[in-house]
Amino acid sequence: MEAFLTDGLRSLLNSKMSPNMREYTVRWPGHIQKWQAEKDILSNEELIDAWKFDINNQEFTWMEIKFCYDNYSIVWEISDNGKDGFSSMARTTGLVTIACAMDLFNSSKLNQNTYKSGVFAPEDLPLESIEHVIEFIKSEGVAIKRDLIEEVRHTLDTPFQE
Repeated sequence: MEAFLTDGLRSLLNSKMSPNMREYTVRWPGHIQKWQAEKDILSNEELIDAWKFDINNQEFTWMEIKFCYDNYSIVWEISDNGKDGFSSMARTTGLVTIACAMDLFNSSKLNQNTYKSGVFAPEDLPLESIEHVIEFIKSEGVAIKRDLIEEVRHTLDTPFQE
């Protein structure tokens, strides 16, 4: 597989959560070269047809999020293979939206001010809502795994040891 920098973290640019964020898109080897070679050859209609979801083509979505702090890392891994005629990307993004809408509906029924009014970024969700989102998409078959990894940071004072 090959990876290249992309900009899906745009909403985090102003959050100041981390000065060192990067997002990579992972594709099969040669993906970029193929599309660069064909970008001036294919018409818009041919591109749309090539990118159209085909239920007969196997596909998947995989995402790894790694937070590093002091001497440990938290790694989240999310994966899905699609289900019930929906692509994996439609499920991993759409199910989050459904969970947020359900959470918003339930919180307004309880007269709670869980959400701010207007449009806001996912990282601004209350922790309780994030937990609901995770449980909901897991209940729909999206695989989510969280690991805590202790790491040793090597400095001049702590020499590398195997």
